[in-house]
Amino acid sequence: MSMKAIIEIGPIFDYITNSRKARDLWGSSFLFSYLMGKVTQYLLNNNVKILSPGLDNDVLLQAIQSNRFDNVHAGTIPDRLYCEVPDEQVLNKAKNQFFNELMDLYQQAKQNLQQYYGDDFNDLKANDIEKKQIREFFRLFYVYSDNHNFPELGKAAASRSRIFEFTNSLDTINTVANKYERCQLCGDRRQVVILKNVRAEKNFFDEPLCAICVLKRGLFGIFHQNRAFPSTTRVAATLMEKTLKALYSDLQSELMAFLQAQKTDRQLRMNLIDEIGETTYKEFQQKIESGKWSPQSYGEIQPFIDYRNIFSSHPNALQLKKKIKEELKNRIQQEVDTDKKLEWQQYLIWLERSFYTMVAMDADNLGSVLAKLMTQGQYDQVKKISGALSIFANRVHEIVEMYGGVLFYAGGEDILFMVHPAYLLNTVRKIAQLYKNIVVEPNAEDLQNIISIDKLTFSAGAYICFHKHPLKLAIRGAHQQLNEIAKQAPGKNTLTILLYKGGGERSNVQLHTLPRQFSIDEFQKLVNDVNAGRMEVPRGLVYKLFEEYEVMGNFISSASDLERYVVFYYEKSRGIQPQVQSDFLHLIQKSYIAGQYDQLLHRLYFLRFLTGDAL
Repeated sequence: MSMKAIIEIGPIFDYITNSRKARDLWGSSFLFSYLMGKVTQYLLNNNVKILSPGLDNDVLLQAIQSNRFDNVHAGTIPDRLYCEVPDEQVLNKAKNQFFNELMDLYQQAKQNLQQYYGDDFNDLKANDIEKKQIREFFRLFYVYSDNHNFPELGKAAASRSRIFEFTNSLDTINTVANKYERCQLCGDRRQVVILKNVRAEKNFFDEPLCAICVLKRGLFGIFHQNRAFPSTTRVAATLMEKTLKALYSDLQSELMAFLQAQKTDRQLRMNLIDEIGETTYKEFQQKIESGKWSPQSYGEIQPFIDYRNIFSSHPNALQLKKKIKEELKNRIQQEVDTDKKLEWQQYLIWLERSFYTMVAMDADNLGSVLAKLMTQGQYDQVKKISGALSIFANRVHEIVEMYGGVLFYAGGEDILFMVHPAYLLNTVRKIAQLYKNIVVEPNAEDLQNIISIDKLTFSAGAYICFHKHPLKLAIRGAHQQLNEIAKQAPGKNTLTILLYKGGGERSNVQLHTLPRQFSIDEFQKLVNDVNAGRMEVPRGLVYKLFEEYEVMGNFISSASDLERYVVFYYEKSRGIQPQVQSDFLHLIQKSYIAGQYDQLLHRLYFLRFLTGDAL
């Protein structure tokens, strides 16, 4: 007689959060998907029936089975499996398979780092410590029963997961007595390798890592040896790269001068070596010195442009940006096509603004729907819906990469990605629409008997910050916006955005993901109107409203109240065009919702940010 079983791995959130680089975050999230894929493969080969998730068309599982990862962009297999198993022996063997795969991955990750750092890689050869760290940290656990349903088993699995998390937190309290022996990434375990600082500068230090963090740092190189992983800086420079590409022919001499400066200036040279590697840099240097290298296209020059330097206040960067500004302003004045003019305007807005956005997304109410179907024993419907979820997850990367972003994972309904703030609204909206097209509408007949279809939406939390802002804070911030605000909003279907500009200046914006007042579509129209010059948002008035929020919030209860205050403000101000007043009143009418005066202010503030507000 077969038994019902839930198999889960962890701990996930703390592991992915302790990431310093974007490749750490990708590696830590991909690790769990890959391992769960390996476990799934083993179970399928041993007569286990996987009820959820539906992985028949999953790209990662197919890659594991064929051992070809060319088309794999991120982890897509969730961390929990719902199965029917013949006996517990199969589960025990799956557990052994899990740890064997972990140790094999660890050795590959360490070899990958050693190849990258070469002689500057110090292996402490602490094999016993390595095995102990990995076995004590990672968990594959399961619960099973022949007379309980899956929702009941799910509660037992959640309880066991909390126990493991608590045990892990106790294990790390006294793991290392000497702080100089600790891993510099997680700070919890004894170091087993040391990655040497190849730049030998006083502001950069050797990086001792434990076995757990070696896995996350070296994993990307195993599966994508010939690809450079985009950093937060590169995502922040998405529009800068487009600008340089579009203006390449007009800026060729300036770009060449910038590259020459990187060859002679020590700071720029070290940053460039860190960006493209020492070997590639030496080849580049030899070609320039011998006069054999003369770029014929932007594609030839792009790998050598270090965007961190362009965003800096270095004289060469300032000179290049000054020239770019001149070219962009000329294009905006000369351009007749409205869409093209908007594009040039957007490039100009983000020329010196190095922000990136971390986004966490999750489907609304789908978990309770699947739980109800499992309680009713409708496993065919569960597999059908979870199969649609898998197809959806495998398509998310298309939208994220279309906007120059980076997908870290898309495990069923859970998504984490990084994108430039200018593309945040469009990316979230298209992912929510993709979910509706692939998961909700094709299964509407099965779902409408359980829940109203308009409740099956998607919520998101976004954290916008400077490219040098700690990645850990961005990850936690995005999940906090999702779980504590968006998922708690009435009716959900919400995108919440925390804009962190530094210096204590923050703004928290709420928009609806799919059409509903006030939706992403409505806000995007306002952004386009301001960028196209069809509407103006006076900076002084926005900040004035913020300053007087405590007082005015008690008196303003309708759009007409706010309009009277705005008219009064304009009458007391000098040099304000009447058309601006008219536009701003129209904006208030479109974006004010009764009882949400504070949200109107945050929307206006965010609108100023997206359309070129000074930092």
